[in-house]
Amino acid sequence: MRERLQQQNPWLKARALSWLARLPFLDAYELSRLLNVTEKETQWLLHDLGNIHWVDQVTPSSPEFTTLPLHVLTAGALPAFSCQLGIPESEVEATFAVGHRDQVRRLTRLEAYTFMNRIFAELAYDLHKDGLRGLAELRARPLARRSDSIPWWPPGTEGYGCLRSTLGWAPFFVTMDRPDAPLIHRRKRIADWYTFRDEGRGWGDYWLPPIFIVTSSAYASDQWAKAVQATAERRQVNTLEVWLADIDTVFSKGFVAGIWDDLDGVTESNLHRCLHWISEPDATFAPWLRGDEVPMLLSPTQPKLQAWANQVVVSLGSGTPVGTAEALGGLSLILSATDKSAIEVLGRHPMLTANELGVMLKLDRRRAERLVAGLLRDQLIEALPPLKDEPSGEPRYVLAELALKLLAARDGVPFSTYLRNASFTGRNQYSLAQHRLGPLLYHPEHTAGANRFLISMLEALEAGHPRLTRWFGPAESTFWLTQDGARNWLQPDGLGDLHWQNQTRRFFLEWDRGTMRWREMRDKFRRYASLYASFVRSANPWTPDTVIVTSTPQRESSIWECWQSTMAEGDCPPSLLLTSVESLVTRLGPFARVWRNSVGDLRRSTWAEAIDLWEAERTSSANQQIGEICDD
Repeated sequence: MRERLQQQNPWLKARALSWLARLPFLDAYELSRLLNVTEKETQWLLHDLGNIHWVDQVTPSSPEFTTLPLHVLTAGALPAFSCQLGIPESEVEATFAVGHRDQVRRLTRLEAYTFMNRIFAELAYDLHKDGLRGLAELRARPLARRSDSIPWWPPGTEGYGCLRSTLGWAPFFVTMDRPDAPLIHRRKRIADWYTFRDEGRGWGDYWLPPIFIVTSSAYASDQWAKAVQATAERRQVNTLEVWLADIDTVFSKGFVAGIWDDLDGVTESNLHRCLHWISEPDATFAPWLRGDEVPMLLSPTQPKLQAWANQVVVSLGSGTPVGTAEALGGLSLILSATDKSAIEVLGRHPMLTANELGVMLKLDRRRAERLVAGLLRDQLIEALPPLKDEPSGEPRYVLAELALKLLAARDGVPFSTYLRNASFTGRNQYSLAQHRLGPLLYHPEHTAGANRFLISMLEALEAGHPRLTRWFGPAESTFWLTQDGARNWLQPDGLGDLHWQNQTRRFFLEWDRGTMRWREMRDKFRRYASLYASFVRSANPWTPDTVIVTSTPQRESSIWECWQSTMAEGDCPPSLLLTSVESLVTRLGPFARVWRNSVGDLRRSTWAEAIDLWEAERTSSANQQIGEICDD
């Protein structure tokens, strides 16, 4: 091995180590793109660097990316790396993404940084093919120090890059958006950028290089654009130079392609047209290893990351105190993709049984029970006592505070902000976000019944039936409205999208156990009427369907009368209402002949038949109106 190390190109090894210090957790393919060599050659290179304890390898799992070995500069290599660069270790930690503390923090946000690594690797390769403009720098933000420890790096950005050509130097920053980051957090990041620029920090002259935001979706791009413009108007300052593209487009077409939208969404530019060329920004460049000597064999002074993470998880399971940052980093590395998916599902849909969670994740009962047992052991979920009328007698589960912190760290959002505004719900020691979990726990039988109903829709996979394609959680099912001149809100017991006849129909679910007073029922129906009227006044020319499951046929008839009178009072546009009785739905299923769809007709139909009849009547009514207009 030592002879092969001597024969290999020292410059290539030095370059690989320099890239791993800039962009930790690279896979072999990405590093081969950055080095412009074959992937096979890169694998040999990483193998040799691992044998001399310069490089560590981990294999994290996530539902968002394919599991591959990722490579990082070992914490034990930091003194040797510092020595070869000729700068103090403290300066190395402030300049590069290296060291154990950085690695622990980066593991919790591995999805965002893994995606950025792939984008940067392809960018480097594309620029090498172009040959006209060279790559001067690509770097991930160091996380070992405070966010303001680099005076020229704006807060809330994950990456920095700089191109060079005969025109000069073109710096830019990259921000990785997360789909579950709340809007208020995006606004906070934007406000920090304006403050950073207008205080003249780092770049001076009220200027900041362009920021490229890789958004989670086209909808998120629109949110970002509006927030950037609104902040500039509120502060009465010049608008930041921000360019937007969703992550799927960046992956499919490349960072340099003409994919970048301006804030108005009317101009698509390629990377070079978005940049500004300036004189050399010396302060932003990090040194590279010279490559004039072969890396020495190091003595392993610290455990490998995988072994460290295993020990952290063992300590959690045994009740040994573990620091929050260490616990989050270790769990992020050890948890499987299925574990992480289960945490998301329970966060969006609290109070599921193990079997119901298995239905959501398409797992058999035995695997679902093992999954829940592991999450309980790692203190990520909590079990609630079985309910009195629970048919299965199984406990139901909610997220524990540690799991909420894991999700918040993954999305790069402060924990308190996440509790108040994100789409996940769970136990925590603060009063924050209890407005979501509290009502669910206060009426546990009510919540469990709605969950059972929606799970039964997911289990009904027979051909010829409608199909539940999306189930919104409580945090995503709150609607704000204006009622009688006052601000009010409505939260159905369930909200979902049903696919039938090549169409998607949204529906509201109300699970009535027969305990709500009629005065309260009528008040809730009035809020429905106000919401439906607001849909008609807006760009939504349709209203969702409403599904109500109640306790007895007598109460079902009373609900029809209450609904019809309340909708008539509010001059509400007609909408499809389906009602049924819990015993019927439980015994026959949600897509059987269990639904009433008329106040005066006690006969029951299937959900699909009710939709078809409703659409036929609406089409007939529209044709009749057109005929009357033509006759006039």
